[in-house]
Amino acid sequence: SEHGGAVSGSAVNCTFMDNSAGFGGAITGSAVNCTFINNTANKYGAVSGSAVNCTFISNSADKGGAMCGNAVNCRFLNNSANEGGAMYDSSAVNCTFIGNSAKNGGGAIEGESYDYNKYNVTNCTFEKNHAKNGGAINLVKAVNCIFNNNYASSNGGAVYNSNVINSIFENNYSG
Repeated sequence: SEHGGAVSGSAVNCTFMDNSAGFGGAITGSAVNCTFINNTANKYGAVSGSAVNCTFISNSADKGGAMCGNAVNCRFLNNSANEGGAMYDSSAVNCTFIGNSAKNGGGAIEGESYDYNKYNVTNCTFEKNHAKNGGAINLVKAVNCIFNNNYASSNGGAVYNSNVINSIFENNYSG
């Protein structure tokens, strides 16, 4: 399937495993109270759209290992991509990102443009994410976030090319 390997539309209280598509490996649309495990896509491993109260585990894509869009109250665990290990071109509120990775930028989240205010990340926690540049985030605006034990092999252990306001940093490193 080109868009939404399993669903094109909306899903509530569902589990998606081992689906694939060109865009949105599991779903193109909205997801509420869903779990996404091991879905793949060229772009946006599990979801292209919105997610609320969802869990994303071990999804992968070239861009946005787990998703592209808006996430609220979600958990992202061990997702991977070349750009944006968990999310690409996305905003997040009250989310947790643990162990996500990107070969290039944004271990957890990467925006697409140098307008750092285009994608907002608010009240999120980033732990043990890694990338070449921006172990946790790249090209986004982060407010009231916690960055703990993130790593970048080149630049910005936790943050690269981003605006960060009122956040806590502990044990992040690069190089």
